[in-house]
Amino acid sequence: MNIKRYKLIVSAFFYTSFTSLNLVQVSIAAQTTLQSNTGASVLSECQNLPRAQGLTALQQDLDTRCTHIASNLNGSTGSTNTNTPGLSDTELEGALQQVATEEASAAGTVSTRTTYHQTGNIVNRLSSLRRSDKVLGGGAGDDTGEIGTGFDKASVFVNGVIGTVDKNQTDREDGFEMDSQGIIIGADYRPTSDTVVGVALGYNRFDSDFESNSAGSVLGGSLEADSTNLSIYGSKYMGDIYVDGVLGFGKSDYDLDRVIRYPGVDRVAKGSTDGKQFAASIGVGMNKQQGTITYGPYGRVHYQDIDIDGYAESGALGMNMTVNDQQIKSTKSVMGIHASKSTSQSFGVLSPHINAEWHHEFEDDARQISSYFTVDPNQTVFISSTDRPDRDYFTLDGGVSVVHTNGIQSFVNASVLLGQKHIDSSYGVTAGVRVEF
Repeated sequence: MNIKRYKLIVSAFFYTSFTSLNLVQVSIAAQTTLQSNTGASVLSECQNLPRAQGLTALQQDLDTRCTHIASNLNGSTGSTNTNTPGLSDTELEGALQQVATEEASAAGTVSTRTTYHQTGNIVNRLSSLRRSDKVLGGGAGDDTGEIGTGFDKASVFVNGVIGTVDKNQTDREDGFEMDSQGIIIGADYRPTSDTVVGVALGYNRFDSDFESNSAGSVLGGSLEADSTNLSIYGSKYMGDIYVDGVLGFGKSDYDLDRVIRYPGVDRVAKGSTDGKQFAASIGVGMNKQQGTITYGPYGRVHYQDIDIDGYAESGALGMNMTVNDQQIKSTKSVMGIHASKSTSQSFGVLSPHINAEWHHEFEDDARQISSYFTVDPNQTVFISSTDRPDRDYFTLDGGVSVVHTNGIQSFVNASVLLGQKHIDSSYGVTAGVRVEF
């Protein structure tokens, strides 16, 4: 990957001995804006530590590591401390990358995906209900069935979800591979033949490994997250037109390991925190039927508001960071088209289906994540900026559902995300069963 090389000239007080401060011109050579910004904060950190008042053991450790990096930023071959060797340009860039807390942005990625996909799964659930209603209301090959006339009033369902995402490294964020598994359990009820209301509880587990790169600026680390979501939903049929609504509330727990490894340092900073999510979605669509084929356009608007609590790391001595709160807001529109075909089989009615969607983001701009060394009494701020999210991307999904002769419905669905700049691949598979009573 070709990365533009930045040079930042900083006028700063640089600590050159334990008894004097000199004003010097510091030239920071770094590959990325993140590394340059981190270098500037390290210099400020070294300047402002209150050495005259005496330092604790952890502050002394921070002073040693700070001075080590700053002396290399200043162009010397190494610190006067023999335990802190000089750094090559590549090692210095790696040290700056690893001091920064850009890994914290992955928690926001997990939260937005969890909330958005939970809502999407409920929307797909309502779509599945409509397909089955057409089958039971009129039968395969009959275009006169009324939605809502086939099923009993109440039903329960269980869905299993798995997914994988491969995100590329950028100037601002680390690359990672993320695997997810989840389950959704819910129940819905028909107060009238043209209305459905329901509630669902979802749980998702995410395991993400940060990818090491050839330059050595990223050397692993991980993020694990557990998310629980409660969704309340409903749908209203008006002939061929339908309106869907979903409200979602969630909570997530995060455990993050940040690797700090360069000559003279080999540590893992561990952080744990939690967050909460709110989501709302409203959509409208049309179901047209021609023989055994059902098709139509649809659209919806999705809003989410996510708060992730700040946290203090442990395990890295004076290099532990305190990461401040994060807030993420997003408003998306989705425009799509669906099609399905029903055929009668000996075991029931088989309905393959396909959906194509265009997603547009209105609100979620790049975020800034602020942090500081936990033992720094001045709380010198380090800033990591996230990538700006893609404004437009696409999803394709398809699968098959079966209404069995005993009335039980089962389905399997696969999806792929297309057109996101920094996502190399993103796939998901959902399977489930529904029982009426």
